[in-house]
Amino acid sequence: CPGLLLTPRYGSVNHVPDYHDRRRYAVLQLMHGGQRLADQPFAAAYPGLLTHGIDDPAAYIYRGIVADCLRAAEFLLSREEVDKNRVGIIGDDLALITAARRPHFIAVQAAGLTFYRLMEARQRTDAYPIEELNDHLRAYPDRQDAVARTLALFDPLHHVSQIATALAAPLLSVGDPGSLSGPEWLQPLMSALGEGVERYTLTHEGGTDQDLLDAWMANKLGVEPRSRFWSSV
Repeated sequence: CPGLLLTPRYGSVNHVPDYHDRRRYAVLQLMHGGQRLADQPFAAAYPGLLTHGIDDPAAYIYRGIVADCLRAAEFLLSREEVDKNRVGIIGDDLALITAARRPHFIAVQAAGLTFYRLMEARQRTDAYPIEELNDHLRAYPDRQDAVARTLALFDPLHHVSQIATALAAPLLSVGDPGSLSGPEWLQPLMSALGEGVERYTLTHEGGTDQDLLDAWMANKLGVEPRSRFWSSV
């Protein structure tokens, strides 16, 4: 059957994969080190995880989190029940980085990016988790250059060219103009992803967005779309 990897969100817990996804895919929801069910010996703090060890790329917590995602991809692809030619991935920056580093996915859905142009993005919002970075730099203003060097390594903009040269079809969810998910803000990323990139403009109507995104992934992986909110019976 098709495989589907869900990369971890920013928060202490991840949701159990939806029933309809479990009916159609061999689906793996990853908990990275520090999240619930993977919080021994290290339990992540929220807020705080975004800047944990950020002054040194070798010590930055997201180095380990990215490694967890890569191992999850390898595990899913190793399963006998998974059709290796029909594997997708859904998430945020972690989905893009994982797809770039493990080019076995044929479909990539990404939304809610945090690390994309983060040193610029922090100047345009006071919303968390990005505000964690502002808090850190207010406390340690002399560390800005070190932080910028670390974050450059995790910006999906510097990785996704490898998706453009692979077989993966990427889909970016695009928000309102002027926002950190708006079309003009995401344009450099879409350009780096190449001609194959698709964009989905969010309606902010939960059921509508969910159903259309579900149908896109289902089509790529060769299964029937399923509405999460409306029964066909």
